[in-house]
Amino acid sequence: MLVAPALLFAAVRAPALVMLAALALWFAVGLWKVKMPTYPLDYGWFFNPLAWQVLFVAGIVTGLALRRGERVLPVRVWPLRLAIGFLILSAVWVQVPQVSAWGGHGLWLLYEYAGFPPVLTSFDKSFLFLPRLLHILALAYVLSALPVVRRLAARPALAPLVMLGRHSLPVFAVSTVLAYGAQVTKSIVPPSVLLDTALIAAGLCVLFAVASHYDRKKRRQSAMAAGPRADIAARH
Repeated sequence: MLVAPALLFAAVRAPALVMLAALALWFAVGLWKVKMPTYPLDYGWFFNPLAWQVLFVAGIVTGLALRRGERVLPVRVWPLRLAIGFLILSAVWVQVPQVSAWGGHGLWLLYEYAGFPPVLTSFDKSFLFLPRLLHILALAYVLSALPVVRRLAARPALAPLVMLGRHSLPVFAVSTVLAYGAQVTKSIVPPSVLLDTALIAAGLCVLFAVASHYDRKKRRQSAMAAGPRADIAARH
């Protein structure tokens, strides 16, 4: 977040260069396992910001393009089919043990005999290794390319979900705290479907309340900003 202003400044002027630099940093961090230190036990940050920044930068570049009415990646038939195929393969991979074993062995062969580094052949979440990164990017590309997604998002019934996405940063921050609270609760209370249902329902209520608060706050700020502009226009 500290470098976000500099990233925005650079991405407006050279988005491709900024994206390439983010990818290069991601690859170097994963290749040499550069981690953010923790104290007192130096396990490193679970979500290494030096690696996960590549998604942050991708979001900035994508958002700036959308403001110009453009797409970073145009919708084409073959990339869309490739992304959908990868998503299907990923779903089968994690659900079918035989496919998971075959795929894992294939990646191990690439590492052991072809010399591919773990950043390209493993699933480490802390460093956002390539299989995970590709899955996130493929999912984002497919969802953004399907007209049905935009039509669904425009439905009034889904307005609450759109509101969550509109305020994704505070929602994510609060959900992280709620997740820790739920984990502690589940460790001291016997497991049950009722407990899980209550935790999920309560968490969703809190997140919708947070998003609703920021939505009202944004409307108030917009109304306050519109007031002086209306007065100036009236005087002219």
